[in-house]
Amino acid sequence: TLANTINYSFLKRFEINITIGGQVCSGGIEIGQRVSSEINKPNFSRIMLRKLARKLGTDVHGVVRKERSFSSFGVRIANKLESLVSEGSLYGFHNDSGMFWNIPELREASVKKLPGQISDAEYIEAFFSIGNEQTSSEGSVIIKRGGCLNMKNQSNVFHVGVFAPREKRIIKMASRLNVGVGEAKALLEKFDAERRAWFRKIADTEPEDQNLYDLVIESDNIFNEDKYVRKIITAIAQ
Repeated sequence: TLANTINYSFLKRFEINITIGGQVCSGGIEIGQRVSSEINKPNFSRIMLRKLARKLGTDVHGVVRKERSFSSFGVRIANKLESLVSEGSLYGFHNDSGMFWNIPELREASVKKLPGQISDAEYIEAFFSIGNEQTSSEGSVIIKRGGCLNMKNQSNVFHVGVFAPREKRIIKMASRLNVGVGEAKALLEKFDAERRAWFRKIADTEPEDQNLYDLVIESDNIFNEDKYVRKIITAIAQ
Protein backbone atom coordinates (compact mmCIF):
# COMPACT_ATOMS: atom_id res chain seq x y z
CA THR A 1 0.00 0.00 0.00
CA LEU A 2 0.91 3.68 0.11
CA ALA A 3 0.72 3.83 3.90
CA ASN A 4 4.44 4.36 4.32
CA THR A 5 4.55 7.38 2.04
CA ILE A 6 1.31 9.23 2.80
CA ASN A 7 -0.38 9.94 6.10
CA TYR A 8 -4.00 9.49 5.13
CA SER A 9 -5.38 7.65 8.16
CA PHE A 10 -7.81 10.53 8.78
CA LEU A 11 -9.48 9.80 5.43
CA LYS A 12 -10.64 6.45 6.78
CA ARG A 13 -12.60 8.29 9.45
CA PHE A 14 -13.66 11.24 7.31
CA GLU A 15 -17.04 10.94 5.54
CA ILE A 16 -15.71 11.63 2.05
CA ASN A 17 -17.22 10.54 -1.26
CA ILE A 18 -14.80 10.34 -4.18
CA THR A 19 -16.13 10.15 -7.73
CA ILE A 20 -13.90 8.96 -10.57
CA GLY A 21 -14.95 10.04 -14.06
CA GLY A 22 -13.39 11.31 -17.24
CA GLN A 23 -12.77 9.34 -20.42
CA VAL A 24 -13.53 5.70 -21.12
CA CYS A 25 -10.51 3.39 -20.75
CA SER A 26 -8.22 6.07 -19.34
CA GLY A 27 -7.51 3.95 -16.25
CA GLY A 28 -10.25 5.37 -14.02
CA ILE A 29 -11.67 1.98 -13.04
CA GLU A 30 -8.31 0.64 -11.83
CA ILE A 31 -7.42 3.92 -10.11
CA GLY A 32 -10.79 4.05 -8.37
CA GLN A 33 -10.46 0.48 -7.13
CA ARG A 34 -7.04 1.26 -5.70
CA VAL A 35 -8.24 4.45 -4.00
CA SER A 36 -11.13 2.51 -2.47
CA SER A 37 -8.71 -0.04 -1.04
CA GLU A 38 -6.16 2.49 0.20
CA ILE A 39 -8.56 4.69 2.17
CA ASN A 40 -10.89 1.85 3.15
CA LYS A 41 -13.99 3.33 1.58
CA PRO A 42 -16.41 0.99 -0.25
CA ASN A 43 -16.67 1.03 -4.02
CA PHE A 44 -20.32 1.95 -4.52
CA SER A 45 -20.35 1.99 -8.33
CA ARG A 46 -22.56 -1.09 -8.69
CA ILE A 47 -24.58 -0.18 -5.63
CA MET A 48 -25.46 3.19 -7.16
CA LEU A 49 -26.65 1.35 -10.26
CA ARG A 50 -28.82 -0.95 -8.14
CA LYS A 51 -30.19 2.00 -6.16
CA LEU A 52 -31.19 3.70 -9.40
CA ALA A 53 -32.88 0.51 -10.58
CA ARG A 54 -34.89 0.24 -7.36
CA LYS A 55 -35.85 3.92 -7.52
CA LEU A 56 -37.15 3.41 -11.07
CA GLY A 57 -38.91 0.14 -10.33
CA THR A 58 -36.81 -1.87 -12.78
CA ASP A 59 -33.65 -3.98 -12.72
CA VAL A 60 -30.04 -3.20 -13.61
CA HIS A 61 -30.50 -4.34 -17.21
CA GLY A 62 -33.50 -2.03 -17.51
CA VAL A 63 -31.41 0.93 -16.33
CA VAL A 64 -28.60 0.14 -18.78
CA ARG A 65 -31.02 -0.17 -21.69
CA LYS A 66 -32.72 3.09 -20.71
CA GLU A 67 -29.33 4.82 -20.64
CA ARG A 68 -28.34 3.37 -24.01
CA SER A 69 -31.55 4.74 -25.50
CA PHE A 70 -30.20 8.27 -25.03
CA SER A 71 -27.65 7.63 -27.78
CA SER A 72 -29.39 5.07 -30.00
CA PHE A 73 -32.59 5.51 -31.98
CA GLY A 74 -32.68 1.75 -32.52
CA VAL A 75 -32.62 1.05 -28.79
CA ARG A 76 -35.38 3.63 -28.21
CA ILE A 77 -37.59 1.93 -30.80
CA ALA A 78 -36.87 -1.54 -29.40
CA ASN A 79 -37.68 -0.38 -25.86
CA LYS A 80 -40.94 1.20 -27.00
CA LEU A 81 -42.03 -1.85 -28.97
CA GLU A 82 -41.30 -4.09 -26.00
CA SER A 83 -43.45 -1.86 -23.79
CA LEU A 84 -46.34 -1.89 -26.27
CA VAL A 85 -46.24 -5.68 -26.56
CA SER A 86 -46.10 -6.04 -22.78
CA GLU A 87 -48.98 -3.64 -22.22
CA GLY A 88 -51.06 -5.41 -24.86
CA SER A 89 -50.46 -8.76 -23.17
CA LEU A 90 -52.23 -7.48 -20.07
CA TYR A 91 -55.54 -7.84 -21.88
CA GLY A 92 -57.04 -11.17 -22.90
CA PHE A 93 -59.66 -11.86 -25.57
CA HIS A 94 -63.03 -13.54 -25.11
CA ASN A 95 -63.58 -15.69 -28.16
CA ASP A 96 -67.27 -16.45 -27.56
CA SER A 97 -68.03 -14.40 -30.64
CA GLY A 98 -66.90 -15.45 -34.06
CA MET A 99 -65.70 -11.88 -34.56
CA PHE A 100 -63.16 -12.22 -31.75
CA TRP A 101 -64.05 -8.76 -30.48
CA ASN A 102 -61.56 -7.36 -28.05
CA ILE A 103 -63.25 -7.45 -24.66
CA PRO A 104 -60.63 -6.36 -22.13
CA GLU A 105 -59.82 -8.94 -19.52
CA LEU A 106 -57.22 -7.26 -17.31
CA ARG A 107 -54.44 -9.57 -16.22
CA GLU A 108 -51.91 -9.07 -13.48
CA ALA A 109 -49.24 -6.57 -14.51
CA SER A 110 -45.54 -7.23 -14.11
CA VAL A 111 -44.02 -5.51 -11.08
CA LYS A 112 -40.85 -4.65 -12.98
CA LYS A 113 -40.92 -1.63 -15.28
CA LEU A 114 -39.54 -2.03 -18.79
CA PRO A 115 -37.05 0.55 -20.14
CA GLY A 116 -39.65 1.96 -22.54
CA GLN A 117 -42.01 2.60 -19.63
CA ILE A 118 -39.52 4.89 -17.90
CA SER A 119 -39.72 8.49 -19.08
CA ASP A 120 -36.60 10.61 -19.50
CA ALA A 121 -37.85 13.00 -16.80
CA GLU A 122 -38.45 10.11 -14.41
CA TYR A 123 -34.97 8.73 -15.04
CA ILE A 124 -33.25 12.10 -14.53
CA GLU A 125 -35.18 12.81 -11.33
CA ALA A 126 -34.22 9.40 -9.90
CA PHE A 127 -30.59 9.84 -10.96
CA PHE A 128 -30.20 13.12 -9.09
CA SER A 129 -32.16 11.78 -6.12
CA ILE A 130 -29.79 8.88 -5.45
CA GLY A 131 -26.78 11.19 -5.76
CA ASN A 132 -28.24 13.57 -3.21
CA GLU A 133 -28.94 10.66 -0.85
CA GLN A 134 -25.39 9.36 -1.20
CA THR A 135 -23.88 12.65 -0.01
CA SER A 136 -25.31 11.86 3.43
CA SER A 137 -23.45 8.54 3.60
CA GLU A 138 -20.31 7.67 5.56
CA GLY A 139 -18.23 7.86 2.42
CA SER A 140 -17.58 5.87 -0.73
CA VAL A 141 -15.75 5.70 -4.05
CA ILE A 142 -17.99 5.88 -7.12
CA ILE A 143 -16.54 5.08 -10.54
CA LYS A 144 -18.15 6.05 -13.86
CA ARG A 145 -21.70 6.58 -12.59
CA GLY A 146 -21.94 10.33 -13.20
CA GLY A 147 -21.10 11.35 -9.65
CA CYS A 148 -19.66 14.61 -10.97
CA LEU A 149 -23.23 15.44 -12.06
CA ASN A 150 -25.54 14.23 -9.29
CA MET A 151 -23.18 14.83 -6.36
CA LYS A 152 -21.70 18.19 -7.33
CA ASN A 153 -21.33 21.26 -5.11
CA GLN A 154 -21.13 19.17 -1.95
CA SER A 155 -18.43 19.80 0.68
CA ASN A 156 -17.89 16.09 1.36
CA VAL A 157 -17.50 15.05 -2.29
CA PHE A 158 -14.28 15.15 -4.31
CA HIS A 159 -14.50 14.72 -8.09
CA VAL A 160 -11.64 13.26 -10.13
CA GLY A 161 -11.48 13.23 -13.93
CA VAL A 162 -9.02 10.82 -15.57
CA PHE A 163 -7.93 11.43 -19.15
CA ALA A 164 -5.46 9.72 -21.48
CA PRO A 165 -4.28 9.90 -25.12
CA ARG A 166 -6.62 8.12 -27.52
CA GLU A 167 -4.03 5.58 -28.70
CA LYS A 168 -3.38 4.48 -25.11
CA ARG A 169 -7.09 4.21 -24.42
CA ILE A 170 -7.42 1.89 -27.43
CA ILE A 171 -4.65 -0.32 -26.01
CA LYS A 172 -6.42 -0.34 -22.65
CA MET A 173 -9.71 -1.32 -24.29
CA ALA A 174 -8.03 -4.16 -26.18
CA SER A 175 -6.44 -5.39 -22.94
CA ARG A 176 -9.65 -5.20 -20.89
CA LEU A 177 -11.86 -6.98 -23.41
CA ASN A 178 -9.21 -9.22 -24.97
CA VAL A 179 -9.97 -8.02 -28.49
CA GLY A 180 -7.88 -6.81 -31.42
CA VAL A 181 -6.84 -3.19 -31.88
CA GLY A 182 -9.32 -2.62 -34.72
CA GLU A 183 -12.27 -3.85 -32.66
CA ALA A 184 -11.05 -1.94 -29.63
CA LYS A 185 -10.96 1.27 -31.67
CA ALA A 186 -14.55 0.79 -32.86
CA LEU A 187 -15.76 -0.04 -29.35
CA LEU A 188 -14.03 3.00 -27.88
CA GLU A 189 -15.75 5.28 -30.39
CA LYS A 190 -19.09 3.66 -29.57
CA PHE A 191 -18.66 3.95 -25.80
CA ASP A 192 -17.43 7.54 -26.07
CA ALA A 193 -20.51 8.48 -28.11
CA GLU A 194 -22.87 6.76 -25.66
CA ARG A 195 -21.26 8.44 -22.66
CA ARG A 196 -21.38 11.89 -24.26
CA ALA A 197 -25.06 11.43 -25.15
CA TRP A 198 -25.80 10.40 -21.55
CA PHE A 199 -24.06 13.50 -20.13
CA ARG A 200 -25.83 15.79 -22.59
CA LYS A 201 -29.22 14.32 -21.77
CA ILE A 202 -28.75 14.60 -18.02
CA ALA A 203 -26.91 17.90 -17.64
CA ASP A 204 -26.23 19.40 -21.10
CA THR A 205 -22.49 18.83 -20.75
CA GLU A 206 -19.85 16.26 -21.72
CA PRO A 207 -17.51 14.01 -19.69
CA GLU A 208 -14.53 15.78 -21.28
CA ASP A 209 -15.49 19.07 -19.61
CA GLN A 210 -12.68 19.41 -17.08
CA ASN A 211 -14.61 22.01 -15.10
CA LEU A 212 -16.67 19.12 -13.72
CA TYR A 213 -13.74 17.84 -11.67
CA ASP A 214 -11.83 19.03 -8.61
CA LEU A 215 -8.74 17.18 -9.83
CA VAL A 216 -7.83 16.34 -13.42
CA ILE A 217 -5.36 13.54 -14.08
CA GLU A 218 -3.67 13.30 -17.47
CA SER A 219 -2.66 9.65 -17.44
CA ASP A 220 0.50 8.97 -19.44
CA ASN A 221 0.81 5.41 -18.13
CA ILE A 222 -2.56 3.69 -17.97
CA PHE A 223 -1.08 0.46 -16.63
CA ASN A 224 0.58 1.97 -13.55
CA GLU A 225 -1.87 3.52 -11.10
CA ASP A 226 0.40 4.14 -8.11
CA LYS A 227 1.33 7.74 -8.78
CA TYR A 228 -2.25 8.70 -9.67
CA VAL A 229 -3.64 7.11 -6.51
CA ARG A 230 -1.02 9.02 -4.53
CA LYS A 231 -1.93 12.25 -6.33
CA ILE A 232 -5.64 11.85 -5.50
CA ILE A 233 -5.07 11.06 -1.83
CA THR A 234 -2.59 13.93 -1.47
CA ALA A 235 -5.03 16.39 -3.08
CA ILE A 236 -7.85 15.36 -0.74
CA ALA A 237 -5.57 15.47 2.31
CA GLN A 238 -4.71 19.09 1.53
